[in-house]
Amino acid sequence: MHFVKALIAAIAISLISPAAMAQTAKRSPQEFVKAAASSDMFEIRSSELALRKSQTSRVKEFARMMIKDHTTSSKRLLSAAKKDDLPVEPEMTSKHAAQLEALSKVSSESFDNAYVEARWQRIRGPWR
Repeated sequence: MHFVKALIAAIAISLISPAAMAQTAKRSPQEFVKAAASSDMFEIRSSELALRKSQTSRVKEFARMMIKDHTTSSKRLLSAAKKDDLPVEPEMTSKHAAQLEALSKVSSESFDNAYVEARWQRIRGPWR
C-alpha cells in the first residue's frame, strides 16, 4: 500500500507543480483538450493492460484506481469541451500510442517495472 500512496502523491505533486501549470498555460484550449483526452486514454488503456499482465496485486489495485479516476476525468473533459464547442479527438496522440504499443510488447514478467516506469516518465513531464 505504501507504494501506491507514494505513487499517488508523486502524481498529485506533478500535476500542481509550476512547470505543469506553465505548460498548460501556454496551450490553447483545443491543444489542452487534445492533450488531456489523449493522456486519459493512455492512462486507461495502459492500466487495462496492467490488469491483464501484472503479477502484483498492488499494481493491479493502482491500475483499477487509474481507470476509475481517468474515466471520471474523461467524462468531465467531454462535458467541459462540449460546453465550449471544442472537439475531442477520439484517438491518442502518436506519442501516447507509441508508448502504449511499447508497453504492450513487454513480457508479463517485466511488465510491472515497465508500467511503473511509464508512470514516472509521465510524472517527470506532464501532458506529454
